[in-house]
Amino acid sequence: PFGSGRFLCLGKHIAMIELHKTIVAIMRNFDFAMADPMRAVDDVLHNVHQQKNMNLVFTARE
Repeated sequence: PFGSGRFLCLGKHIAMIELHKTIVAIMRNFDFAMADPMRAVDDVLHNVHQQKNMNLVFTARE
């Protein structure tokens, strides 16, 4: 999404920093769990388990 080579977006590094900050803020302020923890893993590729359409439940921390 940020292009490549000489067409690389100048704001890529700032966007990645902001994304990191956003993820950290979400993880600090919310607990999360799988909506259906008994659901089987969809796919395994090179020993990496991939779960497609994984629904999470977020609960605000107090």
